[in-house]
Amino acid sequence: MYYELKRFFDTPMEEKMKIAMSNKPQAHRGYFPFLEENADEKGEGDIKEGIDLGTQFCIIVKNFFDRFHIKGKEDNSDTPQELHGQNQWPSDLPGWKEVMEDYFKEVERLGMTLLTAFAIDLGLGSEDYFHQMVKTTISSLNPLILYPSSTQV
Repeated sequence: MYYELKRFFDTPMEEKMKIAMSNKPQAHRGYFPFLEENADEKGEGDIKEGIDLGTQFCIIVKNFFDRFHIKGKEDNSDTPQELHGQNQWPSDLPGWKEVMEDYFKEVERLGMTLLTAFAIDLGLGSEDYFHQMVKTTISSLNPLILYPSSTQV
């Protein structure tokens, strides 16, 4: 995983900007350069760069909204789309997408294993007690972030 992240962050800026989050702001998926994100309104921007990837979220959001009887957007759509679009993948890194997707699947598997352990430890009567509550996925957004060393700041 480290090797793949290094490959991505070592890519020239012009290549990373081809998949910039700012190209598709509603999707909330893609690359963001240094100082573009800002957790502090008074600050000049966060000293990090990264790429936000996630599950193809529309089905998951719809299931969540349906479960809690929440209406969609004003246009009566029952699947809210804001911030949950398609991932943007770098085209110049062969195999990168597949490694990331495999990693996210393993993290998902680990999460389900932890839910099983919690159910057992809590004595809930069934190892898959929590599994019935997770119909699709337990993750949505997977930011991959690079913080510069103190000598680069």
